[in-house]
Amino acid sequence: MRVFVALITLVIVLRPAVLWGDDPILRDLVSPGVQVVEGKRVPLIAPTPRAVSDKNEIQRILTSAAGDRLLEEFLRPSPVAPFNLKMESLTTSDEKRYAQKVDVWFVAYGKLATLRDKKLLDELAATADAETKSAYRAEGGEVTPDMLEKLGVKLLESETEREGFASFSSPLLDRVLVSGVVHTWQTVTQDQMMVSSLLDDRFASISALANRWQSIADNGTEKPSLGPHQPYIGFGGYLAATQLSEPAGALLIEAHVVFHEPEGWFRGANLLRSKLPIAIQEQIRTFRRKLAAAEKQ
Repeated sequence: MRVFVALITLVIVLRPAVLWGDDPILRDLVSPGVQVVEGKRVPLIAPTPRAVSDKNEIQRILTSAAGDRLLEEFLRPSPVAPFNLKMESLTTSDEKRYAQKVDVWFVAYGKLATLRDKKLLDELAATADAETKSAYRAEGGEVTPDMLEKLGVKLLESETEREGFASFSSPLLDRVLVSGVVHTWQTVTQDQMMVSSLLDDRFASISALANRWQSIADNGTEKPSLGPHQPYIGFGGYLAATQLSEPAGALLIEAHVVFHEPEGWFRGANLLRSKLPIAIQEQIRTFRRKLAAAEKQ
């Protein structure tokens, strides 16, 4: 599972209708937050507001997003420009880790329309590349209209918003396979694209769609061995791209996610803190290069 996420406290007071539209998932992510374990919720921060034209406000937003990076470097139009990554391990009173919170900001240069037309934001949010997915394709199923009808779910869709349910089966650091169903909401306006996701347990009675995890063991073949199914709860986040009025052509990309990390995943070792930054760096650089190439077409 690519955990692509970011967060810095942008203290912005706006009406929810202006900031989030009708996205119920985003509202839950921000308040009361994602239930990562029984009885424990972790809130995500609100996204960057759209349609900001005040230069001082834009400067404040970018300075906050850059964190301790030099703003001039953070805004550099280069695939290797720095990004801001914050990772927080959430622990119990006896220092046992139960969840991870990951927050990322970076700037890329291009048009929001290019992200939409080339589906580049979808790629950035992808859980795994096609080659990796193929090794686990036998697991899992699809959410069908009949299933939604039986649950009494009517998907909402308008010119700017689209609701959906997506099944997934995603490897994490080639050590754990997480699978299940996420409830998604996509919002597209003139100056912002956003996709929010939250693990959904309404399909638990369908074994192929139940939220669960399995250990992965390398057995020397193309299809690794998978351990027994374990129930899984606690994943939510969003990915947003906001077109800024300045610098010219700048897109502020931010991702925020929190997820439960069972002790059985890595036997107590904090592998994510050491492995994720490198993976996210490569993901950002690839995204920037693809966006630059698409803008030239």
